[in-house]
Amino acid sequence: GRVYKAQRTEKGRSFYSAIKIITIPASKGELDSVRSESGDERSVRGYFENLVEECIQEVSTMEYFRGNSHIVSVEDYKVMEYLDEIGWDIFIRMEYLTSFMEYCAEKPLKEEDVIRLGIDLCKALEYCQCQNIIHRDIKPENILLNDRGHVQITDFGLAKAVSQATLSSTGMLLGTAAYLAPEMIQHNQATPQGDLYSVGIMAWEMLAGKVPFTADNPVTLVFKHVHEDVP
Repeated sequence: GRVYKAQRTEKGRSFYSAIKIITIPASKGELDSVRSESGDERSVRGYFENLVEECIQEVSTMEYFRGNSHIVSVEDYKVMEYLDEIGWDIFIRMEYLTSFMEYCAEKPLKEEDVIRLGIDLCKALEYCQCQNIIHRDIKPENILLNDRGHVQITDFGLAKAVSQATLSSTGMLLGTAAYLAPEMIQHNQATPQGDLYSVGIMAWEMLAGKVPFTADNPVTLVFKHVHEDVP
């Protein structure tokens, strides 16, 4: 998706929000590709409608967390369907926050900074666990900071209720290879401990300036998570 900074001014005071726009399908090429594989227009529409429903489910999960100081707050959303073609734009208005990646790039992090940020991440995950939710994709790109420097997590697109935590029947790994816990790779099982493992990898990365395992492809990378010790 694309994210914009929105400003509203009332009586000389400005208020800001982030507006995320997700377009489904993402391009005409994607639409044509699905059409070429299906040929049935009804199946094509159904395929993309399912993607829209998945996005709405993510928004619903984030709305459920509204008011928690460690979860990005969704303020509003709207789905607009195209009239002349198969397609939707999903507009999601969220609180305006700072990218964790930008925050880390501005200054080197000290050990006390890493501890503070790590505690914030653990508080966020503790709240998720109390709600029986596993995030499954904890990584720097999904972390934002408020104006007080506290962590808030976002992107619950892969989140699942604990009772439904096994990975897909296709055997596909869901998540980001550099932060995947060994049990997710070996047993196709998502757990709250897997989220905590990702926090550990992030903490290592914050101190070292790089992730502990690197590889030219995801397969080799996940192999290292399972069979090698963290340096």
